[in-house]
Amino acid sequence: MSELDRQPDFLPDKYEPGSHNAVGIIGLSEGVKWVAERTVQNLSEHDRNLIGTFLEGISDAEGLTYYGPRGAKHRVGVFSVRIDGYDPHELSAVLESNFGILTRSGIHCAPLAHEAIGTAARGGTTRLSFGPFVTAQDMTYATATLAEIAAERIAAARTR
Repeated sequence: MSELDRQPDFLPDKYEPGSHNAVGIIGLSEGVKWVAERTVQNLSEHDRNLIGTFLEGISDAEGLTYYGPRGAKHRVGVFSVRIDGYDPHELSAVLESNFGILTRSGIHCAPLAHEAIGTAARGGTTRLSFGPFVTAQDMTYATATLAEIAAERIAAARTR
């Protein structure tokens, strides 16, 4: 029946439009198995530790703003940031090309959220996301890099 250009109109064939997504089903099964082996509690604790490391690492970074809830309690491993004097796309490009840190910049399919936080007219934010494969060392590197970039921008602005 696969050579027909429309679904059959008889049962049960009319409700069977093709092969099951076996690769997707297996992938989902393995993903659930992976999470179950590590436990949601351990993965959540890892995320909270990374959030704490991130917040601590940027706490003294003058010229760097992060958006969203303050503190770690009501956060997940996603941070939207801006550094004074940088367009979000420019910051993403510098992070990737000079430091190997991948981010996403812009409005993030959320124009109303960016209107609410006041970043829509300025190109949005640069977003960093982290999860179970990111280490504390990775996070320390990322925050040190952001602080360094912010400090360099401030120093350059002061010499003008």
